[in-house]
Amino acid sequence: MRNLTRFARTVVAAGALILAGCDDWLAVKNPTVIDADALDPTADAEVLAKSAQQNFAHAYGWLIMYSSWFTGETDVSETFPTRNEFGRREVTIQNASLSGDVWFPLSQAASSAYLLLDVALPVPDSNISYARANLYLGFSYLSMAEHFCRGTVRSGPVRS
Repeated sequence: MRNLTRFARTVVAAGALILAGCDDWLAVKNPTVIDADALDPTADAEVLAKSAQQNFAHAYGWLIMYSSWFTGETDVSETFPTRNEFGRREVTIQNASLSGDVWFPLSQAASSAYLLLDVALPVPDSNISYARANLYLGFSYLSMAEHFCRGTVRSGPVRS
């Protein structure tokens, strides 16, 4: 038991010495933002294109549920007033569920596709990253048009 206690003290002391020598190795300037200078669109094109794909996939899951309520395919047996609006077909622009679950993710999918499409990549006619970004940009706009009859991406929310 004494050897185990001595070993534990030695490990703790060594760890304290190691940590004392580093003053900012855990410091992050802004954890929610990727610095634009650190991003190389040519090298990171595949990641950006797959981000657009994932953002659309996130939006689509919610879109299936909300559109089924709106079309009457399923019944909205919920206690959320914002979700019940879909069942009554009285959805207002102030609906927080619509904004957070559907509208914002669709806009984010389109915006993330534009991040890549605005960059000059090599071989644009056959670049798979361009194709992927265009595909999910198109799906985002199509979903907005089909479900909302209008949409905005680069200019902010729709004004009534």
